[in-house]
Amino acid sequence: MPWAARGRSAGVSALLLATFGLASAGSEDHERLNLVTYMNEVSDLFGFLQVSAEEHSLNPVIIGYGQTAWWPDGLGVKINALRKFVFGDLGLNEIVLFVDAFDVLIFGDREQIVRDFEALEEKEQRSIFFNAEQYCFPPGFEKEYPETPHRWRYLNSGIIIGRVSALREMLPDPVDDIIPGSDQAWYHRYYAAHHDKVGLDTNCAVICTANGANGPEDGVELHGRRLFNVDTGTYPSVLHLPGPGHWPAFKNGVLSTRIVEIFGELYPAEYRKLFDVYEFSLRLGGVLNNKHGLRSDQKRAYQKLMRFINCWKCRFLGSSDSLCASFYSLTSGGSFSGAWPWLAQP
Repeated sequence: MPWAARGRSAGVSALLLATFGLASAGSEDHERLNLVTYMNEVSDLFGFLQVSAEEHSLNPVIIGYGQTAWWPDGLGVKINALRKFVFGDLGLNEIVLFVDAFDVLIFGDREQIVRDFEALEEKEQRSIFFNAEQYCFPPGFEKEYPETPHRWRYLNSGIIIGRVSALREMLPDPVDDIIPGSDQAWYHRYYAAHHDKVGLDTNCAVICTANGANGPEDGVELHGRRLFNVDTGTYPSVLHLPGPGHWPAFKNGVLSTRIVEIFGELYPAEYRKLFDVYEFSLRLGGVLNNKHGLRSDQKRAYQKLMRFINCWKCRFLGSSDSLCASFYSLTSGGSFSGAWPWLAQP
């Protein structure tokens, strides 16, 4: 791992540890597997990844800190940050595990991840894998993906694992900073043109996606401290909970999220320090500007405010934000009609 990247990661991690009072597990640096994430600004949501990674003696390298990025179209910079990292001082056979910063949990240690990746690499004869999901986003790429035995069929770029040599081949040149449809659209197009070089972990052998439903409905459940896929019978080491997996939703009259529930069960002490708060952003596009924290005794005020923010932005300002267009209106009895149709009403 490049010295400069290690230094940046350590600095940001130290800031988070000091801010939230968490104890770092620490570990000896190994060069074979590099856990990397893109985080352009500090958020307590990084605690999901940081705590679960350090539980397994992994320390995330943070890239892109301080950059301007937004979801969905402003994430070409995220691809370019990954490209810069893989063209750094890395061996060609090293493995890079590139994950989203705010909605990923780690369930396996370095040896487990490497072992499962190498088995998948040998089986599929490819050296880059994306996690797969049930729905295709952005839409329009469905025809590129053959039927699969299980629900995990379409590319999701929230987790990428691959050899440095293969990643360099995939990213020989910088991409545009602005990519209509998100960075995931760029990866969809690359996959369509390079089926022989890029694979999806459709069996969730190493990496997996859950859409935010409870228990077997999203295909995964906890077996002790390991994650079990009830459809495939596998124990994936990395879980991505995009969209509804980390959006607040009403469950039994309480506002919660699937990732918070899993994290709270595994790490109750860290949960109380980090996530006994509710955070919202006036900008729903993923850059956490204008955010405010609300403690659990302020849930009712938070819920009323969320209703107001979503109603005002989507209905009165006529926002064209893709996330806003797909976000459930808490003031109506309607249903989702955007990219996430599986989200149940509260």
